[in-house]
Amino acid sequence: MAAQAAYAAEKAIGHGDNAVTQQDVADYSETGKAGQTMKALVWQGKNKVEMVDVPRPKILEDRDVILKVTGSTVCGSDLHLLHGAIIQMSKGDILGHEFCGIVDEVGSGVNKDKIKVGKRYVASFQIACGDCFFCKQKLSSQCEKTNSNTTERAMYGGRTAGMFGYAHFTGGFAGGQAEYVRVPLGDVNLLEIPDDVPDEKALYLSDVLATSYNCVKDTAVYPGDEVAIFGAGPIGQMCGVFALQEGASKVIFVDTEPRLSFIKEHFPTQHQDKMELVDFKKLSHGVTSAETVVSRLKELCGGRGPDAALECAAGEYAKGWMHWLEMATGAETDTSEIINEMVEGVRNYGRCGVTGIYVGYTNHFNVGSLMQRGIRLIGNGQAPVHKYWEELLEMIRRGELDPLQMVSHRVRLEDLDKVYYKFEKREDGMQKVFVETRFSLPAAKGSPSLTTGSPPAPDGQNGAANCTGVEPLSSNLELHCSPPIPISGRQRPPHQTITTASPHLTAPPLPSPSHPASPSLTMAPQASMVRGASLLILLQLLSRLATFLANQLLLRFLTAPLLGLATQLEVYYLSVLFFARESLRVAIQRQATTAAAPKAAPTGADNVNRDKDSTQREQRRQQQQHPGASSASDTERRDAQAVVNLGYLAILLGLVAAVALGWTYLAYAPAATLATPFLARSLRLYGIAAVVELLSEPCFVLMQTRLRFGTRAAAESAATFIRCFVVFGSALFATRRGVDLGVLPFALGQLAYGVALLLVYLVAGQGLASSLGFSLLPRPVAVPAGQRKQGGDGTKGEFLCSYFYRPTMSLAGSMMAQSVVKHLLTQGDTFLVSLLSTPQVQGVYALANNYGGLIARLLFQPVEESSRSYFSRLLSDQSVQRPAEKKPSPEVQEAKRSLSTLMRLYILLSAVVVAVGPFAAPSLLAIVAGRRWTGVGAGDVLGAYCFYIPFLALNGLSESFVASVASEGQVHRQSVWMGAFSVAFAASAFLFMRVLPLGAQGLVLANSVNMLCRIVWSVAFIKSFFAAHNTDFAVAELIPTATVTTSLATFALLHQLHVLDTRETEPVKTLVKVAGTAAPLLLLILFFERTFLLECARAARGRRAAKQ
Repeated sequence: MAAQAAYAAEKAIGHGDNAVTQQDVADYSETGKAGQTMKALVWQGKNKVEMVDVPRPKILEDRDVILKVTGSTVCGSDLHLLHGAIIQMSKGDILGHEFCGIVDEVGSGVNKDKIKVGKRYVASFQIACGDCFFCKQKLSSQCEKTNSNTTERAMYGGRTAGMFGYAHFTGGFAGGQAEYVRVPLGDVNLLEIPDDVPDEKALYLSDVLATSYNCVKDTAVYPGDEVAIFGAGPIGQMCGVFALQEGASKVIFVDTEPRLSFIKEHFPTQHQDKMELVDFKKLSHGVTSAETVVSRLKELCGGRGPDAALECAAGEYAKGWMHWLEMATGAETDTSEIINEMVEGVRNYGRCGVTGIYVGYTNHFNVGSLMQRGIRLIGNGQAPVHKYWEELLEMIRRGELDPLQMVSHRVRLEDLDKVYYKFEKREDGMQKVFVETRFSLPAAKGSPSLTTGSPPAPDGQNGAANCTGVEPLSSNLELHCSPPIPISGRQRPPHQTITTASPHLTAPPLPSPSHPASPSLTMAPQASMVRGASLLILLQLLSRLATFLANQLLLRFLTAPLLGLATQLEVYYLSVLFFARESLRVAIQRQATTAAAPKAAPTGADNVNRDKDSTQREQRRQQQQHPGASSASDTERRDAQAVVNLGYLAILLGLVAAVALGWTYLAYAPAATLATPFLARSLRLYGIAAVVELLSEPCFVLMQTRLRFGTRAAAESAATFIRCFVVFGSALFATRRGVDLGVLPFALGQLAYGVALLLVYLVAGQGLASSLGFSLLPRPVAVPAGQRKQGGDGTKGEFLCSYFYRPTMSLAGSMMAQSVVKHLLTQGDTFLVSLLSTPQVQGVYALANNYGGLIARLLFQPVEESSRSYFSRLLSDQSVQRPAEKKPSPEVQEAKRSLSTLMRLYILLSAVVVAVGPFAAPSLLAIVAGRRWTGVGAGDVLGAYCFYIPFLALNGLSESFVASVASEGQVHRQSVWMGAFSVAFAASAFLFMRVLPLGAQGLVLANSVNMLCRIVWSVAFIKSFFAAHNTDFAVAELIPTATVTTSLATFALLHQLHVLDTRETEPVKTLVKVAGTAAPLLLLILFFERTFLLECARAARGRRAAKQ
């Protein structure tokens, strides 16, 4: 029903009428044979596939053929369907676009001379009509009559053929990862398999062989050519074979382990001397003097570069930080890095063929190199299988082509749902698999065999052959495959029992069946992480802009003392939240929640909304196979409950902190402060708001461990806008009624924020709890007896009072001291200003901090958070391992290059801010906030704040790097030093605010001292880190001397011109003067830094040429 509903919806919005065969039969629930079932792999939602019993297909149209499947495979593009990234997927859709089998039934209109019952045939993955404009040219992938979906046409400007097992987006045809399959227009889309060709070789005519051959033919490889192949998966591997058959003198594979080793072991012996392997992870990239992929290709090809380059990877994974950031923020969908490597790497007038996936748009493509050097860039498209499959079949029959060289594993159809997750992670060297069914013939000579021991199949027909009995892993699917060796006869090996636990999905999917990408070719972030970073950066921008605009309107109704008091109450509120939840949040994210199921990281698999029935079925099945063991659903449910329980600790701590800090504030606040209208009531509302927000903490940590950034973005965005509305609305109401509410509007807004946050998280949390079967209330966590520690009750040993996981609580406790120090340093300026100054000074500083910190909140902080994630992934192994060789690893070189580039860019921006900011800030404030704020000194404080921005920027970036790589011991040492810096900060504040009565400007200076101390410590740590990894981090080289000198001269010129004399009386005129001076400054900076800025532009384009 869902399939037909999707088809009807598509027709309603303009579904084409060009189809000559029935579409949107992606399962056989309504069109199958009543009472007859079969095994099939079906899509059950995002990140979930399942083997189920479904109705067998029947003849629907007179040219249909029913095939009894004897072999299928898993393609890299099937992973895209697994992740739910292809639109118009429906639960129950049968997957699989590569298959072969025996004809079981034929329709009345099928050409009986071509298709005969009982004969073996291989199917083309694309469905062609045979008589349209493209089909007459055997360009079957572009058939005009088998896919009437108009969405695809709107996206790409043209339609392509229908495809088996690949969503309603491509016609909605059920796939071949099943025991039977319906083949529309069977006499066109099936090729008979001769008796002398086994299924294990004929199967791959359906896609991978044709795709590889098309890449070589379409790009054009000539005798004597040197060819670079980016991506050493099955497509790339066979491209190398075909290139050599075309007469290439050399093929160069660009990839990394384990694929390069697989290629070396399985590549034809007679061509080994013509093969070169390039491990991109051992090379650098970007603008650098170190060796890169481009320079290595030039070196291997006589200095000119290869004649042709074939892209058999993908554009979904970024190598450099700039592309990663752009993809994370949605500025591009694909990276141009590999294409730029190809374009820049080939010789002048060279050819570049693109067979890997590019689904949208990319930035920084080096079109200049393409045009100036005459490079041919060719999109190979989906391979037209019908054009090549007969020719390729004859190659197999003559012994010129052996597809088995790319096949690494043989598995059963019944185990295919587990194989998907193993294949997704490329474990056990899984390259290409052959999936057998109960109808399969005995294994062909040289074919990999099922290798883990298990009883023979019930029919007793299977003898042992080429088995290596290994004990299955308890938490992973275990597939072992011996190298292809001759087997006398065609014996079929015994079946195996394959077990699995909840898989961890790590690589983003690829969107085309004929172009599986090579996830190992790039340092790919997880898909969920990319989407999460994008959502959070957008959230920060929108929420902070909304808050800023609301505060901007409020300035017309507020006085400086009221703003100062509001800032004090906000610090009280943030302190309650920080002490209650910060250390717990970090500990939960860094450590597994149960001993029973340790995880390296949460993954996109956690996003599946499983229904209870399927969860219980899976639990019963695994318990039957492995009595006494914990099933994947048990483990997931136990993990979720343990996380929820830990979240309640934050609520208890928050209650204590709210009461204690609230009583302290009221007990020690000055009498003048306490006389403010509604102050005590506002304080209580802030405390209640904090506790209400903490009520959402169990749901928050649950979503966070599952990387559900969408829930967080929705909750915080909605809550922020509601808070702004309540604060501004109540302030406006009080002003018009002549009522002095004091800081009560802020308290009401914060309470509304907490309530909105709680409601959104409760809805999302309840949905997840219902699907997985755990409770949002505290419940005891039961660990199975088989997983308890020896010598005691595992539950009581690992869980405090059977509720709270001890290791996480221990880690949270050890981090509490550092959290307190960090919070005191973060909010220390507000603490000190409240102790050392009047509410009016506090309000002036709060205003300057809001405006001055805007660039930090909107620009620096998102970049720093993204950089922290980037460096953490890039250097995940470097922080605990020291290289044995003297040469730094490519990851360390990349980290050094990225950090240096960011720091220099920060310094350039800071130079402009320091040169013109102090002169422009007072006039801008007078225009935006009104002259009454400049009259109390806010403009001068904002001008002083411009000197603080460079310290703020460099400290945030350097500490983000430290947080990415520091060990636990180093974090503790950092905490000690930060304590010392807090003393220096307090002393500086006392000096500047009491001894030298500089007011809020003195606090800005004290903050600068604090940041300088922290920068010095972080830079010292960074230098020691890189020194330990055999490279130097030269700080002096980052300072642009000419730019700094010019900035100081500009500052001196503006000071000499006395532009500040008219900052309040003629603010517009003052800004014109500042702008007139700033323009030459910017031009000079562009001139002085032209080399560096051009290098950044090249790096953004993924340029690989060495710096001249």
